[in-house]
Amino acid sequence: MIKHIVLLIVLPVLFQSVSWADSSPVCGARSNQVALNACADAELAKADKALDLAYRSVVTRMADDPLFLKNLGAAQAAWLAFRDAELKARFSCSEESVQQCWGSMYPMLWSARKAELTKERTRQLRQILKDGPGQ
Repeated sequence: MIKHIVLLIVLPVLFQSVSWADSSPVCGARSNQVALNACADAELAKADKALDLAYRSVVTRMADDPLFLKNLGAAQAAWLAFRDAELKARFSCSEESVQQCWGSMYPMLWSARKAELTKERTRQLRQILKDGPGQ
């Protein structure tokens, strides 16, 4: 009977601890590398959403200009190729795994740089929204 009472007290505490582990990572100077990697991934996801929204907004605004949309699509494809090549160049590594060169910080560094490039492209697209093409 005492065993059952102890389980009734201990199990909710254990399950609560598990749910805390699943919550968003705590970002900041006191975080461990796993949390910092997760934070960088979250920032990249946020930047990707903003880029997608900006791109769709430009497409919507310029829907009556098919030539602009064609050229915008080509520019976006070229930018994506540039972004990927830039990341590959920045994190070049002659080892079998890039983590052999960059260590456990690699996911954080890669995500942070990709987010930075993504935010810059988002600013460019927002500038088109603000000023129109050709400005």
